[in-house]
Parts: sequence; C-alpha cells; structure tokens
Amino acid sequence: MTELVSHYRVEGGTTLVEMTLSSVAQFFNSFDPAPFYEKELDRDAVDYILAAVSDLPPETPMKIVIYLPPASATGENARMMERAVRAHFTYLVRNGNRQMRLRFREGRINMAIGLLFLFACLSAHQFLTPWTTNGFAAVIRESFIIIGWVALWEPVQFFLYGWHPARRMRRVYLKVIGMPVEVRAVAGDSVHP
Repeated sequence: MTELVSHYRVEGGTTLVEMTLSSVAQFFNSFDPAPFYEKELDRDAVDYILAAVSDLPPETPMKIVIYLPPASATGENARMMERAVRAHFTYLVRNGNRQMRLRFREGRINMAIGLLFLFACLSAHQFLTPWTTNGFAAVIRESFIIIGWVALWEPVQFFLYGWHPARRMRRVYLKVIGMPVEVRAVAGDSVHP
C-alpha cells in the first residue's frame, strides 16, 4: 500500500487526486447534451478518480485537484465541476443501489427455484433407493443429490460473496461524493505548479 501512496502528492495531510486538463469540456462526456453541471463525466476522468480512491485506505483524507489554463480556472468553473462530480457519483450510488435490489430479488427467486429443484432431486433419490442398490442405477440415483446441490451454487455464491464488490464500489462512490474539488490555474506546459 505504501508503494501506491507514493504515486500521489500529499498537501497538508490530504492526498491529492490531480488531473491536468486543457479545458473544462475535457472533464465531461462530449456526447452528453445536458448543461455542464448536469453532464456525465468523462469516462477516463471517472476511472482515474475511482482508481486513485481505491488505491488508498478508506480513512485517507483526499481532495480532487483539477489544473486548468488560467482563463478557465475560475470560481464559477470550480463550483460547477464540484457539483458535476457530486451529481455524477450520486447517480452511480443510486444506480448501484437499484442494481443491488434487482440482484437480491433475482437471488431470492433463484434460491427458491434451486430449493424446489433440490427437493425434487432428493425426492427422486428417495423414490429410486429401493430399486437401485448397486451398479449404474445407483450412480444415477446418487447423481440426483449432486445435481440438486449444484442447482443451489449460483444463489448461494451470490448471497455469500457476490454482493461484496458492489458494496465496496458504493463506499468508493460515497467517499468521492464527500471529497472537496479544487480548481487551480496552471501556467504554460507545466503539469503541476
């Protein structure tokens, strides 16, 4: 983790997620016709922010710093970009919540189907037991138990482990929503002041 922390500058105890842009428009998805503060953020910018926040421990104080040409580094643009970051990641949280509700609903349906199928397989196993004590018929009878349990694999996997990545991403999105966004002027071709 220390190796990753060294990739980011720290200023006053706050880790900086820094981006240098040639214009405000570069921060937004150019195909989105909405006004700037409502626009979807550029995919590369979102990926960079998410990677930076995911690289560091959750308790690390962080701030997004966007370097723009002096003419674009205005207070108005800073407020607009901060609103856009909050709006975009709030949308991602809401969309993620909706997706998780759907996944849990599907998981419950799949679990019910799997349990019914397991019950049918166990019933078939029980029904065949008196006539299949050895040989190939016994293999078929025992395969009903295996097939029944395999039918539960996907729903059990989801309820035990499948929802953790979505919860982890939700935490990252919420962290980004709470991060301050600062716009700074950068002169000429320098990357950072």
